[in-house]
Amino acid sequence: DVYRQPYPIFLNEFEEFFFQNTNLSLFGFVQDFGVSIPSYDTHRRIVSYGFEQLKEIPQLDSPKFTLVHIVSPHPPFVFDSEGNPINPDYPFTIADNRYLITPPSKYQQGYLDQLTYVNGQVIQAVDAILKNSSTPPIIILQGDHGPGIFLDAQTATPPCFYERYTILNAYHLPGVDPASIPQDVTPVNTFRIIFNNYFSAKLDLLPDRQYFSLPETVHQFVDVTERIDDACIFPEEGTK
Repeated sequence: DVYRQPYPIFLNEFEEFFFQNTNLSLFGFVQDFGVSIPSYDTHRRIVSYGFEQLKEIPQLDSPKFTLVHIVSPHPPFVFDSEGNPINPDYPFTIADNRYLITPPSKYQQGYLDQLTYVNGQVIQAVDAILKNSSTPPIIILQGDHGPGIFLDAQTATPPCFYERYTILNAYHLPGVDPASIPQDVTPVNTFRIIFNNYFSAKLDLLPDRQYFSLPETVHQFVDVTERIDDACIFPEEGTK
């Protein structure tokens, strides 16, 4: 196994709080020795590092399975559309909802600008992988959720499921007829499709459904498939 990270030691948010609010803050220079404290600078570096490593994937011995989680384009918005650095005006967090970034139009613009930059980085990485791979690779580009302009996870009836559940879900499957891939496929069937096409697994596809849970009952899921197409009303400026 190969695990790559930009910082040998990366403190979590609790450790950061403890470090900065005790006498340990006197040792701020530890960052010079590979100990990283969560910040917008380090988050920016982590996102950039992921794209840098993707371009080097073909150099690893094959066969291989590679997973890279790019924590973007959702908040924090640390890049403009050209990739220039941005530092939000609120304490560091990767939380994703409009209550941190108001008015809603500010969230919308920040998301679109960062998405523009991230899209360019994704294309460069995919081009590099395709160009330098000796065997045509399987590539999955898959979001884990959509934006959070409408998001209010504290209520049992969020105002817009469509926004959160609509994701990028794109496959590069060498030798597979694109028409054979269902247009409404959800991530639950991603690897079943791959295993069936390349490893003769003969797995049945599971129903494509969407589920929702509240933060305090995170494992108690409610099927909201029939509500995905409910009308979404953009939040008014100055409202929550």
